[in-house]
Amino acid sequence: MNSSGDGVPTTPAMLGLDIDKHGFVHYRSAPLTLPPKARAALGLLLQEWPAVVPKRRFAQDIWRGAMSDESLARCMTQLRNGLLGITRLKIRAIYGEGYQLQVVDPAAPASAVPTPQSMHLRLLDTAMAAPALAETLLYARTLIQRYTPSSLLRAEDLLRGLIEHAPDYVPAKIAFAESLASQVSCGLGLRPERIEEGLDLIDDAARRAPDATGLWSQRAHLLDCAWRFDEASLVHARALETGMADPITHYHHGWHLLACGRFDEAVQALSRAHSLAPLSRGLTTMLARAYTFVDQPENGLQYARKAYAEHPDSLQAHIYLLTYEAYVQPRAELIDQLMQIRLGPGSWSFAASSMAYGLARCGAFDAAAAVIARHANDNPSMRATFTSALLLLGETEAAHARIADAAELGCGFLPLSMRAPENRLLHQHPAYGAVAEQVFAALPTQDRCTFVS
Repeated sequence: MNSSGDGVPTTPAMLGLDIDKHGFVHYRSAPLTLPPKARAALGLLLQEWPAVVPKRRFAQDIWRGAMSDESLARCMTQLRNGLLGITRLKIRAIYGEGYQLQVVDPAAPASAVPTPQSMHLRLLDTAMAAPALAETLLYARTLIQRYTPSSLLRAEDLLRGLIEHAPDYVPAKIAFAESLASQVSCGLGLRPERIEEGLDLIDDAARRAPDATGLWSQRAHLLDCAWRFDEASLVHARALETGMADPITHYHHGWHLLACGRFDEAVQALSRAHSLAPLSRGLTTMLARAYTFVDQPENGLQYARKAYAEHPDSLQAHIYLLTYEAYVQPRAELIDQLMQIRLGPGSWSFAASSMAYGLARCGAFDAAAAVIARHANDNPSMRATFTSALLLLGETEAAHARIADAAELGCGFLPLSMRAPENRLLHQHPAYGAVAEQVFAALPTQDRCTFVS
């Protein structure tokens, strides 16, 4: 093949990539270690270089026809991660068509070529506004990440005002949708029409800036909160095409995979999210949570401990660690530590239900029942957070009734709650199947086998 005049590589072969007769890809004579489908995808991209490889070719040659957009996007994410050391090589996603292997313009110094790994794209998008607007948005997102009822409502108010003042500021609309989804996840009992409000804002943002960081991921997460998993699956695939360096994109995808019953894949997605934002308390605790779904709580415990070690002033991290310790190894000494905690209006949304579960798990049944009783008048979504504690108290009927009431409300976090290991006893209730059918009715076809009954 021809080279450029100055000898700089301009083709994959000149970069050192080649395919042997068995279809294995080598880089500088050493075989690349890639998952099987990622290896096959790279081989196809190399064979067709520099042409765009249509999605149907991947489906035909690698998946033998049974391929979803989401599966292909995950494969490309794995492939991109495996090629990070080859700085001039890029995999370009061409929405609606396929993928193309590119060699970065050799005229540009490698350090000057922007890559997703070298930029925090959400911060860049946020900064593309007047300082007062950007600071307001950053503060609102800080409030969202506290996950308390008061902080979430305050964030919504700030973002609503920000959008009214600057209707073209797309990151504010994405953050507003995030605040609504977080309210759903934290059990504030939002009606479905509020989720539609968030989806409408995302649609407006998409018309203004379809490439905005986090836009498609946030839309997918709102769809998941509305139990529209089949629609969400397609949008997650689009989000992953361009969001491989965005931790929230992987977090939302991991949430979706948990809801769909694909627990091992969820752990992988949430591990990727954590690797991109290792100091995030929320992402660290969510990864710890995911390990309980695959029955590996000992692995998750290290992340619960990590979250508290890095955020020792966080009541949420403290309660979460104590509850996790109770889940893995219940013991009397945890009772005293849990009883010493004082909750207030600004506490984490799941603090009371977590305390009740931890107390019941350690045998302090009366104390757990007292915590549950203090929250008897909460909204149906919040009442449903106590199901695992009620099950430990032998109150299966009461636990099921709370799940059923929350399902009637359209409680967004129910898919994860109903699949959680500490709630598996609910699956034996004679009326559980009807509730599960209501919540999981819109699973993607390939996930129907994971239907909880």
